[in-house]
Amino acid sequence: MSMNYKIKRRVKLVLPYIFLLAIMVVGGIYFISNSNQFRELKISSWWWLTALFLSCLLQSVPSAIINKKLLSLFEIQLGFWEALGLVYISGVGNYFVPYIGGMSLRATYLKRKYEFSLSYFAGTVGATALLSIFVNSLIGIIVVIYLLIVKGIFSLPIFLLFIGLFLLAGLVAFSPIRRIKSSNHFFSKINKIWEGWRIISQRTADILVLAFLVFSTAVFNVLIMYSAFRVLNEIIPIADAIIISTLSALSAIVNITPGGLGITELVIVFSSQALGQLTIISVSVALIIRVVSALLVFAGGGISSYKLSRSIFDHPVRKQ
Repeated sequence: MSMNYKIKRRVKLVLPYIFLLAIMVVGGIYFISNSNQFRELKISSWWWLTALFLSCLLQSVPSAIINKKLLSLFEIQLGFWEALGLVYISGVGNYFVPYIGGMSLRATYLKRKYEFSLSYFAGTVGATALLSIFVNSLIGIIVVIYLLIVKGIFSLPIFLLFIGLFLLAGLVAFSPIRRIKSSNHFFSKINKIWEGWRIISQRTADILVLAFLVFSTAVFNVLIMYSAFRVLNEIIPIADAIIISTLSALSAIVNITPGGLGITELVIVFSSQALGQLTIISVSVALIIRVVSALLVFAGGGISSYKLSRSIFDHPVRKQ
């Protein structure tokens, strides 16, 4: 292993935490500078805070069903609670190692218990990401056009972002899947990833079900965003909540900090500002959503890690 490779690897490991530290410093300075305004904010509705908790909790249900549905295409039958547990431990893992931490935990569990190929696992992750980008960007395009026609409001940067992501997802989804003829170990892995996507993409009915589940997740994201604003007694138009929540969901593409810390919040703040919301309110909303979601993720992750680890040791490896 060359020295350059070791240096590059260390930089990749450290860089997310440097980004996070920079965001935290800037955020801390902003908070101190506007501390008087933050003190004036208060929870105006405990009912809406309860609705926020429930929306965050129920958001995991479609994600669990997506996991369950995708793996059933590979003849692996997860139980619902098992699939839900994998959602939570993935969320916890992402807080420690950006993006790949959660995937690694999920992949390790499926490998040890079901002998599920890591390359096929990559195919399921790719399919989920592709459908998420496709559905969320389509929702964004529709809402931006709606705002233009009905209210005369239009944001060209946001519209171009949605269009670009939609076209990119469509290009990947509908391009011919090729197989590389090579005995090379690396290319054989790539071929398995393509094979995984091929198995998923050939089942139109299943793709439609998965797309509906992704849409269901998007609906819960909207409820989360709307509820968070209402907690502070801010009434936000549903169309605005859809755009902000959709951009927030798509920010997972650039999940370069632990748990998306800072990145998701920046997306919420900037998109809220673009739609006319006060910065102090959008920052508070982003923090409320982060605190609630983190509490649920770590609570669910703690319970799930215990249950799933027991499941591995109590039951032999079984592929159905």
